[in-house]
Amino acid sequence: MNKAKAESLILGKNEALRNQQQMINEASGMADSSFTELELKKKQMKLYEEQIIPADEEFSNHVIRLRTNTEELFSFSMPGKH
Repeated sequence: MNKAKAESLILGKNEALRNQQQMINEASGMADSSFTELELKKKQMKLYEEQIIPADEEFSNHVIRLRTNTEELFSFSMPGKH
């Protein structure tokens, strides 16, 4: 094998290795991004479960009490009237 051909093969292998390394770096970056996104989604779900759902339930209870109190308010009869 002559020197030029050997150098060409080495350059080709080096280029292939650089391409592989670039692909690995891109895949690693995508994995990191996906992991970060998953962690953020977990935090959102925790907030939803611990704060939003209880607040919604509390609001619903307030609405029910308001409706009950309003109905009771208008169900009273005026004194002296039947």
